[in-house]
Amino acid sequence: MSSETADMLIKEFMRYNDNFAHFTWIGGEPLIREDSFFQEIMDSSKKHNIKNLRVSHSIQTNGLYSPERFDTLKKMGFKIGISYDGTPDLQASHRVGGKNAEKIIENIYQTKRNAGIISVLTKKSVGREKEIYDFFKENTTFARVNLFAPTGKGLAHEKELIPSIEEAKSMLLNFYSLWREDNSPLELRPHREIVRSFFTGFPVNCEYSAVSCYKIFGSDSKGDIYTCSRSIHIPEMKLGHISEGLDKLVDSKPHQKILERYLYLKEKSNSPYFHISCGGCPVEAYSHTGDMMNLAFFSGEPRDALFREIEKDLKNDAKRKKLERKAGII
Repeated sequence: MSSETADMLIKEFMRYNDNFAHFTWIGGEPLIREDSFFQEIMDSSKKHNIKNLRVSHSIQTNGLYSPERFDTLKKMGFKIGISYDGTPDLQASHRVGGKNAEKIIENIYQTKRNAGIISVLTKKSVGREKEIYDFFKENTTFARVNLFAPTGKGLAHEKELIPSIEEAKSMLLNFYSLWREDNSPLELRPHREIVRSFFTGFPVNCEYSAVSCYKIFGSDSKGDIYTCSRSIHIPEMKLGHISEGLDKLVDSKPHQKILERYLYLKEKSNSPYFHISCGGCPVEAYSHTGDMMNLAFFSGEPRDALFREIEKDLKNDAKRKKLERKAGII
């Protein structure tokens, strides 16, 4: 992405919003760009923040940077998340360039728990939940696990990597149990946010919330805007170009489909937890079925089983109080 396109995006999103704006810089690998590009991003944010919004920036990286560069970007004000799948062998089998797993671990150690870690769970992760969780606990205070739901080029590896419904259910429940019983400060997402939604009634993770999904846009390197960053390979989910202005792109027909999907699936659903699951990610649904109006692959029993377990725990006073603390309610 050119500095001019980045500046245009920042200026328009900060003009349109009235409360806050968050920018996540992803790829590919965003750190192929030089530090001067990221400094220009911060300079643009200051220049265009005429409404005095709450503004934040994060970078999602493969972790192959120098420790000095991590410190430089943190001092600029970026939050940094590292894609690492929990163990060297899982990383090596899941990722392009996976042979660098040990170098990434070294860099994670060097961050002194100041970088988030995002891991993808595949068939190869089944039964290794504690090993992955213990790695999180040792190396970060913020981690996220995502079930492998292939989109784009990832579809070529679907049979090899996608967990079955039962495997996905088992992993979600095992990670929940590990996090629930853990007294460390580790925030495990999406589990923390899911528990929180039982107290607030409102989910905030984009794949669990049509409203949150509706509030997120993705841009390719040229400034073409899509419903999210995962959909930039799907022509039907393109909204237009940032130069047209968000006034024209927000609530456009492709954008309206997000909320139309929610209402359509809600009417059909028999699940008591639909308000928390919302049918799952529309991009995942499109990738698996060719129609975003369908349910996402993991939106049924795997997640409903987790919701039932949380609901059961909330009926126990001791567990409820612990979950209130872990979800940041008290």
